[in-house]
Amino acid sequence: MTRRDELAARAGAVLAALQGQGLVVRGQPPLQSPEQEEPELASSQTAKALARKGVLSVGYNALANEVVVYTSGRLTKAERAKLPEAFADGVNLRVSPSRLPTVDGRPPAPLDNHPGYVERDGRYCCGSSISVGNNREAGSLGCLVRDKEGTLFGLTNNHVVGGCSYARVGLPVVAPGVMDVAAGGRDPFTVGRFARVAPMISGDPQQVDFAVNSDAALVRILGKDLVTSWQGNAYDTPCKIMSVSDMEAADLTSDKLLFEKVGRTTGRTIGAFDSETRGPERVSYKLSAWHSAWEGDDIQMSIAFEGVMRIRGSHGTVFSQPGDSGSLVVARIKESGERFAFGLLFAGVSGGHSYVLPIGPVLDHFGVELVGGLG
Repeated sequence: MTRRDELAARAGAVLAALQGQGLVVRGQPPLQSPEQEEPELASSQTAKALARKGVLSVGYNALANEVVVYTSGRLTKAERAKLPEAFADGVNLRVSPSRLPTVDGRPPAPLDNHPGYVERDGRYCCGSSISVGNNREAGSLGCLVRDKEGTLFGLTNNHVVGGCSYARVGLPVVAPGVMDVAAGGRDPFTVGRFARVAPMISGDPQQVDFAVNSDAALVRILGKDLVTSWQGNAYDTPCKIMSVSDMEAADLTSDKLLFEKVGRTTGRTIGAFDSETRGPERVSYKLSAWHSAWEGDDIQMSIAFEGVMRIRGSHGTVFSQPGDSGSLVVARIKESGERFAFGLLFAGVSGGHSYVLPIGPVLDHFGVELVGGLG
């Protein structure tokens, strides 16, 4: 058993202990037969500390040797004092305030008067604004991928171009996104057509197979000369992948590794790995999908995801904001500067954590590989 496996078991025991006291909000399903018990948190002191805040989720970070409890508000010093700083075996316990993420498809304007997109030698860059052609929204083109037949696609979120699985295949996807079309800016053009999505099954995690959920979608690019694999003007899309298991195997602690992304709203940002979630992580969606002038769907649902990774901004900055959805998150080794594709950003809490899905399972689901060196 790896250290990551041990921390996952510990996080499961912490979640079960908190569930047993009714402290976990938002209907988290109880873990069946947790791998171990956690008596240090199964106490009245724990209940007193967390009763007014409520637990949103529990995560773990093997490289930092810690379990993280995310609460709906910041604990006071008196409340935090009722919880242990660490467990008997030396695993640290961190309590972090958070909020429940909501995705609505209508982000704020890009920061610093940036138009929300970058062109490089006449080609549209990854990390730039896109949307379906019939809705005033905007998200980010994450990266380019190619299937076994050689067809070129853009990878982004289901909720950005797929309407949470309600959009019709073939719907034009425009760049920049409709929300970012402005006088004096770049004329919008059809960069591709909506092609495929990964599953997004709503419902109670005890009733649906939430483990298959992935907020991801493919856009069939209409011409390879339209786009470049560069992430803005920052760097080319890396074709090698790094997982959390790879981080552990290479002992890439936070002082050796940082995370980057280029997105429509905040551009290029730098962050740090915060945790992996143990159990389902819920995200609320509220948006519309139009099929024609007279036909559409108003969508409001809560969807649970498994294996969500949280990234936090470095040095007090934010890692992402609404509109950065769909961005490719990249891991960079500080010493060598080598970059690896790490995940697909799909949600977040404004001013807080960004929610990321591991890139490997997304690529495997679609049967595609990353494209670099284009344009």
